[in-house]
Amino acid sequence: SIRSVDAISNDPGRTRGGNCLAPDPASGEESGVGSCASSPPVTRPSSHAIPSSGRYSESVVSGSVSAEKHGAARVFLRAMRLPGLRRLLAVRLAGQLTDGVFQAGLFGAILFNPERHADPLAIAGGLAVLLLPYSVIGPFAGALIDHWDRRVVLMVANTLRALLIGLVSIAIASGSSDTVVLISALAVTGASRFVSSGMSAGLPHVAPREVIVAVNAMFVTLGAGMLAVGAGIAAGLRAVFGSDNTGSALTELGAVVLALLAAAIARGFHPRQLGPDHADDP
Repeated sequence: SIRSVDAISNDPGRTRGGNCLAPDPASGEESGVGSCASSPPVTRPSSHAIPSSGRYSESVVSGSVSAEKHGAARVFLRAMRLPGLRRLLAVRLAGQLTDGVFQAGLFGAILFNPERHADPLAIAGGLAVLLLPYSVIGPFAGALIDHWDRRVVLMVANTLRALLIGLVSIAIASGSSDTVVLISALAVTGASRFVSSGMSAGLPHVAPREVIVAVNAMFVTLGAGMLAVGAGIAAGLRAVFGSDNTGSALTELGAVVLALLAAAIARGFHPRQLGPDHADDP
């Protein structure tokens, strides 16, 4: 006999996942076998909480959200719900501010310092300090950070950068030659290369792969903006402390504070949260 719709909906043998029915105890017939094959159960996605460790859950920003549909800015804002990604962005912004203050202060100390006489060799040396580490240190930095905990890399590299900037400040204040100042600055830029490599390699560990391209694009854009802000901070510090050797050295100390801030923020990551999953060194 044909069972009514109400009887079917109230049948305790009905499965929860879809329209399949258990065998009818009266007739012994499985009245819902065909329905099982044609109408599989529909699963509903449940909300996923972000783990306390800060490591991402892909379901947070995946699904219908895509860079093509909503734009990189909207994807970036959605991804910012991930605590690990927010912390990595904070490290990057602090690091870029450090670079902006240091580089602007360095050029001011060498090229716009009444106690020093700028010449073409000094200008060429300043450009080499900015570009050489990317060619010489870059390939080695990328290989080494694959063996070290990138959280430790960001902490140590930023702390080392702060110490080296302090040495540059001492060299400027003591009236050392441009060669000494530029060699010290070259070491600072080399440490900065490890910082940028560590952040780039750690990004896939705190952001779903669906949004990495959009997030990375926004990181680069914001980082460039922070470089300009850092240069503005350096100009303000020079206006306060002066443009001579002492004032230039005090300006560079602003970069020391920012580098230590970046190291402190990086310390908030959990061990190996930024990868690699199996580091050679703890």
